[in-house]
Amino acid sequence: MSLAKRATGQWEAIYRANAPELAEAMANASIGKGAKHSACPVHGSDSGLNDGFRLFPDWRETGGGICNSCGTFCSGVDLLKWLLDEDFKSVASRIEQIIGRDKDWKPDPEAEKTRERLRRIQEAAKKAGPLVSPYLAARGLETPPGLHEAILPYYVDGKRVADYTVMLGKFVSPSGKPVTWHFTYLHGNCKADLPDAKKIMPTLDAEDGGAIRLYAPGETLGIAEGIETAIAAKMLFNVPVWAAMNGNNLAKFKPPAIVKKLMIFGDCDFSHTGQACAHTLARRLYRRIDSREVILPPMGRDWNDVLLESIERKAA
Repeated sequence: MSLAKRATGQWEAIYRANAPELAEAMANASIGKGAKHSACPVHGSDSGLNDGFRLFPDWRETGGGICNSCGTFCSGVDLLKWLLDEDFKSVASRIEQIIGRDKDWKPDPEAEKTRERLRRIQEAAKKAGPLVSPYLAARGLETPPGLHEAILPYYVDGKRVADYTVMLGKFVSPSGKPVTWHFTYLHGNCKADLPDAKKIMPTLDAEDGGAIRLYAPGETLGIAEGIETAIAAKMLFNVPVWAAMNGNNLAKFKPPAIVKKLMIFGDCDFSHTGQACAHTLARRLYRRIDSREVILPPMGRDWNDVLLESIERKAA
């Protein structure tokens, strides 16, 4: 049975334990038909938007609610994920502290296989150095302290083809737990000529909001999509920058509590996908972090392109 179904009829207790911000909305919803809206529990009522928030009439059963500017949340699970800015696993843990665990749950054998694969990669991974530095240097990039390298096999249809040098990025959850690895297969100072020169390993116990932590964070932190883009942005703007791996992860990124200013180095795609993800992150973190700045390169180029152009200008 799904978590939302198991929580049916228990949302008042769940919200009182996990979301005191909803006290006004719960009181208003108890009035019944004609209940007034309350301030949005995420961005308040001072955003200049039509941001009235209310719980649905059947909220005690479903947990659902709506914010006029943030959207509709049909279930209490979705509402808590939005309100607390947490992933499903974290929210499920909170809910199950109130309603109890699912007695029918069984371990997943595939998860055990994934755990073993990730363990073997961790054992092989070393701090990035002579194996990947030539590849980065050819692109004008430094080797960040949070990057790794290894010699690992490449598989096609489950068959081992050959061993390659691999640039490894460890993707870490907001709580600091390793989640998966990003692979870039190399040949000399170039990407290997393979069908999939870049891969992401299966995830284990995934949490939304993670990143590849290339540098130690400070009160100012940058976030970009790719590893090379992140390194280039760090060198151009002299701030630590992490890599989210892709635009979807960028939009969900959760900066550490130490961060007071977040610099979002978005991609500038002709499809506007990169720009949209960057602005989604900035909007999502409204009232959660003091300062957010979206910085974009010229259209159709990335921050590595901009860095190389800067190096060429200085050389000239």
